[in-house]
Amino acid sequence: STPVASDGDPVGNWTDQSTGGNTVIQATSGLRPLYHTNKIGGHPAVVGDGVDDVLAKTGATIGGSGGMTLAIVGYLVNNLINSPTAVDYDSDHVMILSSPGTFATPACKVGSTLANDTTFASFATPPRRIIMIVGTGSTPTLDFYEDGVHQPQVVGTVAAASSGLLQLFNNSGYGSPGNFGLGEVLMYNRPITSSEAAELDTLLKSKWVL
Repeated sequence: STPVASDGDPVGNWTDQSTGGNTVIQATSGLRPLYHTNKIGGHPAVVGDGVDDVLAKTGATIGGSGGMTLAIVGYLVNNLINSPTAVDYDSDHVMILSSPGTFATPACKVGSTLANDTTFASFATPPRRIIMIVGTGSTPTLDFYEDGVHQPQVVGTVAAASSGLLQLFNNSGYGSPGNFGLGEVLMYNRPITSSEAAELDTLLKSKWVL
């Protein structure tokens, strides 16, 4: 593939820089999100159109019986789309949402368990740093951090992640396509600790000039 170079270039794949092999791709030109320069702290972002753009990986494996962590740096372009998706893993297993409708504020959802952010009124501006931590076991948990603020922990029905479909800007079982700009997407095969979450947030804040 040809690396993006100019503002407005279509993005056919987003390479996994770890050894996990979870690179997301889009073979159909009309369904590719666009690369835009100077969108987050002077850095570029990949922007989905909120209609049908999607980058996907079938058979992705992230996390396991112990849980996982998902983090993004991004912003919502159009906040009129109801429950738009930024990231979806395992067909309605893990996602980050924001909307003015069903959820009035940014939310993270795993299966039937929802963690909703009651602190920030809008995801649109400025760009946000969101870290979602999924823990499984005798006391399953779902909680997250937004711009360094720890949201109340939610305990509920949280299943272990399994091999499935990973999608950026779209999903298979919940919500709508996302008109998001994503600068960075990070996934870990375990739940990170609160101290690690604080360190990660500090790193992302500095890196993206937020």
